[in-house]
Amino acid sequence: MPPKKQPKPRAPRCAYVEGKQRCGRAGTGNPPLCEPHRVVLEAEANRPRTAGSRIADLLSSVLRGKKVTDEQVVGGVEDFVDMFTRSAGDPAHDPIAAARARAADFIRRTQGQQQRQAPPPPRGPDPRIAIAKARQTLGFNPTDKLTEDMVKKRHRELARKHHPDRGGSVARMQEINAAVDQVLATL
Repeated sequence: MPPKKQPKPRAPRCAYVEGKQRCGRAGTGNPPLCEPHRVVLEAEANRPRTAGSRIADLLSSVLRGKKVTDEQVVGGVEDFVDMFTRSAGDPAHDPIAAARARAADFIRRTQGQQQRQAPPPPRGPDPRIAIAKARQTLGFNPTDKLTEDMVKKRHRELARKHHPDRGGSVARMQEINAAVDQVLATL
């Protein structure tokens, strides 16, 4: 009996999880990460901290029951004080100016997308007008209180008069049938 082939050792999967989905690519290192996720995480780690991020991290740790060091508390307090002592004219540290710049950029990008999109299709007729026309086709006033039996009785009367087998037109009978369907749907 020939020896069984040993399966090739597979590279570990990337440990990056987004939502409830785990990345399916092969990863390297500890923890195993694929190259795209390694680049993203390194960029995130090297990103400058925003105003209030240390205090937010501190509060998050406290609320989760994690131990907090004195250094984290001091950093959070410094961050909190810095949020209110920075000069308002400094756009790099002014959260309102930064928000306005992001909003202006968003508006500029979306206006370009709206121009490229096709115009919306024209709106159909008002359904109230269509129902009033359907009632008129059947010979009812728009204010009449109708029952299903009344509509069916009128349908039979009009069918006897306008049915193509009795000398009526196909178009008129289709119009009557559509009107009956519309009126019955509103009852």
